[in-house]
Amino acid sequence: MPSFVISGKVSYSRLQMHGLVCYNDFINCAIHQERTAADDEATKIKSSLKSIGVNLSDDLKNWSRSQLIKTLKEYCKKIKSKCSVAWLCVMSHGAEGIIYDFDRDAESPNFCQLNEIFTVLHDELSVGIPKVTKLACNISLWQ
Repeated sequence: MPSFVISGKVSYSRLQMHGLVCYNDFINCAIHQERTAADDEATKIKSSLKSIGVNLSDDLKNWSRSQLIKTLKEYCKKIKSKCSVAWLCVMSHGAEGIIYDFDRDAESPNFCQLNEIFTVLHDELSVGIPKVTKLACNISLWQ
């Protein structure tokens, strides 16, 4: 839906925008380096999204792969019938094609493949709903 202008400012009130912010800080994690600015980054992103009228779901902090996929499916189900634009921000560490999770369970993978995230968005939300994603991670260049 198009926006309209009031007193020189763009209004997004006609859009039904919904957002989800997921992030890991890796505080007290023996496996990954801490992301000391994670809370601050999440706060700034949420503030920016709110300023343009995005309705935010509860954050998902220090998630495991299974929690991320489950939360993403629930988020899509919740917003799918009333959403004009879906926003998703996932922040963590990662490597090519993957983003690390906070799961310490040795039986499950320690990462989520990026295509898993995009598959959930594609499968769970209508084709006509734009999906805006921001994936932010430190990718190690050394293996």
